[in-house]
Amino acid sequence: MGSVSEMDLKLVILSSSFRANGNYFLMLQLDELTFPDKLKKSIKYRTEVFANSTTPKFTRNVFNFDNLSFGSRITLKVGCFMSKIDEDLRDTAKLLAHSGLYGTAVMTFTQRVITMLREEGKFGQDLPLVDSGNNKEIGRVSIVIQFSPHNFETRVEEDVKKVERIYYDLFEEDEDVIAEKLGKVVQLSDKKQRELEDTQKRLDFIRAAVKSVQQELALLRRQRDELDTKNTELRAAIEKFGDIKELHIQIDLLKNSAQGVEILREKYAKLLGKLELERAVYNDLSEQYFEIEERVKHKKQLEGEIQAMKKAADEQKFHLTRCDDMMPAIAGMKETLASQESIIRNLQNMVQENLKKRDKFKQKEIDIHLNRYKHERSVLAEKHKQLKIILDQNGGSLPYDLYQKYMAENVTVEEDKEEIARLQEKGDMLLREMQQLTEELDDMTLRDEMDRRAEMNMSDPTVWREERLNYLSRIEHQESKAAVLERQIAVSTSENARTIADLKQKLLQLDSCLLYTSPSPRDS
Repeated sequence: MGSVSEMDLKLVILSSSFRANGNYFLMLQLDELTFPDKLKKSIKYRTEVFANSTTPKFTRNVFNFDNLSFGSRITLKVGCFMSKIDEDLRDTAKLLAHSGLYGTAVMTFTQRVITMLREEGKFGQDLPLVDSGNNKEIGRVSIVIQFSPHNFETRVEEDVKKVERIYYDLFEEDEDVIAEKLGKVVQLSDKKQRELEDTQKRLDFIRAAVKSVQQELALLRRQRDELDTKNTELRAAIEKFGDIKELHIQIDLLKNSAQGVEILREKYAKLLGKLELERAVYNDLSEQYFEIEERVKHKKQLEGEIQAMKKAADEQKFHLTRCDDMMPAIAGMKETLASQESIIRNLQNMVQENLKKRDKFKQKEIDIHLNRYKHERSVLAEKHKQLKIILDQNGGSLPYDLYQKYMAENVTVEEDKEEIARLQEKGDMLLREMQQLTEELDDMTLRDEMDRRAEMNMSDPTVWREERLNYLSRIEHQESKAAVLERQIAVSTSENARTIADLKQKLLQLDSCLLYTSPSPRDS
């Protein structure tokens, strides 16, 4: 495997969802089959156990696969296991012994996938988990695979291929196209120049750090040699002072004479002085040891804080990457929301136009009937005046021939029940049309919501809850508008009914006046 054709892949698990509730963990295995020697290499990872959930959010969700060849056949296998215990174990074999296989997914890195990785730098995929027993989908795992060259030579090769994809066309003659491609090449070159400057800065920093480490290493070696020499001298002195037999021999030889006793006293005094000196040195070293121990504890504490900060930075980087990956889905949601708003506005305009048309038609009919009732009222008033005049002329009595003439004219006013029933039927029809339009709006909203969910491919549940609340508020707003329109129709219907009732009452009063003033045939 050449060093120029190697790559590194980083796999990130964005989300997962399963049908049943349980304790889940994922096993990932990447198999690489090299050619022509057909050597197989496998890399395995697993997540932690996430207890009692259908949408587990794994924290151990970033895995690196290094030193892979472009010419190899690469296969990713994902196994979902349901565990009987709800806590994570370090021993994977023991954990598998208490777990059962829930579903599997397989993804083969085709030439198209590798090309997309090399061109765009990352590739997203939703892997359906299939039950091995009945081949039914029981869940989904959403992943993102990020590509990076394994070494500097591969990076240079990838940059050259990017430039060739933009500019390498020997038969292009259009100067505008050539200038546009040249501008893209210049932008890419500037970007790579900035990356080179950053790499050079990091390299200088590493060289300075290596130089500083080498100097400190030489200093530590020199200190080690000095300490080794001192330790050798101390061991020789300890061995000399530890030879008790020789000391007893000297005491036996010197104790028999007064001069020897004096020599022994001097040596004893010297030994006491050395002992005090060594005790003072021991006390100083003990104080230094406790000071160093405090510094070591502080150093360990700082190291722990640095590790926590690194972990927080990695998590922040992961969330930023996840947000970048979710931006296309959010853009699709915005487009869907805009289309839904346009549909709602169109339906609202249609409802308002229909209501306006109905109201205009209804107002015209009411005006026609009102004019007819006014005409009949004026006719009846004229008849009433004529009757008064006749009664005044005849001394309060009505001749029989005039009564027969009046009865022959048969001027009667009755209720138009068919018209009232027709108006009520039209009002009911308007209410039914409004209810039908509201149901159609709800069906269209539900269908668009299901389509949007299918496009989202079972993404983050928090996004589902936010979108659901948003659409519920919009539905409530439209329902309140429909209720206002319905109340307006009811108010207009009640006003028309009151107008008709007033006209009927006036007609009845006129009818009663006529009946009261008209004489009977017997009186005639």
